[in-house]
Amino acid sequence: MEKISSSFKDNSNQVYVHDSKIIRTINVEKNSAYPKVFEDGIIDELIKKGDIVNSKLIPPLDYKDKKNIYIEHEKINFISYPYEWSNIFLYLAGLKTLEINKSLLEYGYHLIDANAFNIQFINGKPTLIDLGSIVNYDNKFGWQGMQEFICSFFNPLYFMSRSSIRFNDVYKSFLNGIPSSFIYKTKNIRDFFRLRFLLNIFSHEQLMKNIHKKNQIKNKNIESVKYISTNKYKSILELQESFLKKTYSDIKSTRSYWDSYASKMHNYSDTDIEKKQKIIIDYVNKYKPKCLLDLGCNNGDYSLLAHQNGIEKIIAVDNDENCIERLAQKVIDSNLPIVPLIIDFTNESPLHGWSGSERFSFSHRAKECDGVIALALVHHLVIGKNIPMDQAIKWIIQSSEHGVIEFVKKEDSQIKEMLSSRKDIFEDYNIDTFRDIMKKNVKILNEKILDSNTRVIFIYEK
Repeated sequence: MEKISSSFKDNSNQVYVHDSKIIRTINVEKNSAYPKVFEDGIIDELIKKGDIVNSKLIPPLDYKDKKNIYIEHEKINFISYPYEWSNIFLYLAGLKTLEINKSLLEYGYHLIDANAFNIQFINGKPTLIDLGSIVNYDNKFGWQGMQEFICSFFNPLYFMSRSSIRFNDVYKSFLNGIPSSFIYKTKNIRDFFRLRFLLNIFSHEQLMKNIHKKNQIKNKNIESVKYISTNKYKSILELQESFLKKTYSDIKSTRSYWDSYASKMHNYSDTDIEKKQKIIIDYVNKYKPKCLLDLGCNNGDYSLLAHQNGIEKIIAVDNDENCIERLAQKVIDSNLPIVPLIIDFTNESPLHGWSGSERFSFSHRAKECDGVIALALVHHLVIGKNIPMDQAIKWIIQSSEHGVIEFVKKEDSQIKEMLSSRKDIFEDYNIDTFRDIMKKNVKILNEKILDSNTRVIFIYEK
């Protein structure tokens, strides 16, 4: 078995890859909830509800191993991270964490961890993947994961609700969510009139100050143990649920440049749109990619079209949060196998965490996709972001075995607008150079010129 590099912090709960299967081992001496939580049928019940990833107990792969139980999980080919999600994805993942916790509490268990990285979206549903975080509830400690929940879910949405600045890049700066200390340092007077700020942020800061003071006192008295009953625990979960709902409802949507692109701003004729749609349909019908990467997806129209034509795993990516928010809502409403993500292609999610091994970069994870569509993207990278064209093309095709790429000529009205306020320094931005670079890296199967004659779509394979 090969251990997954991010599985190292809890030696009683380890995850491996074995024969392309995901295997988790849980030490029953350190986590006495297992295997009873399986035997009681609780795991199966949560799997049927879609709350937990499909999982089953299997015989030990090492017959000498008497300490661990072995669990096989459904494999999730592309793992997404909360700092790549839309507001609604983070909100629903937080609600699901609370809901699962309440369900487990009915049977005497709970989630000791409440980390957003423990949730993945499968067919539009937030799903727990870390079964090792399920433990017996000990009322001497209460909810040990509460501060983790606040940092992972509440704080990012609270930050968004009061600043209208998207939480993603701030979230990415920390390993496990936005710390309460960060929110406290950016406070304003109005925050002190909000109960959720006082209980989740201010009280935590005061607690940290008190702990610091006590640590400076020699021979300090040990405080008596405070027991947290199940009913009190439930009330804490319900309070956090109400805080999360109120915070999410406070988030005000703002308009972005690409909000109306699909309906008003593009310069495609109706026949051009029909032609593009046919190209995508023909492509997915021919290659049937197991995982399709839609780069620069905008509102996700072509991701939706690919799904309608049989593709069951699609990663749809754009840097416009409003576009991704709208697509995320469609995914949730219709339980679609599309994962919409907010990614800045020129500043993508990096290697993160200890030794750069806890969170993988977007490019690394994108290798799971065998097909790609990149429609009207190259000119934004080359002219909009000054990325050399050969680098832009290599980045787009890096992981895919085949794909569709659109090239937009300088004569196009959109590029004319882009160059209207800056000097044209892009001498090598032309279709001949584009074609030559493509030929050095892939086999061009076809070129389709749209009726506008300013846009050409290339179909390629390696």
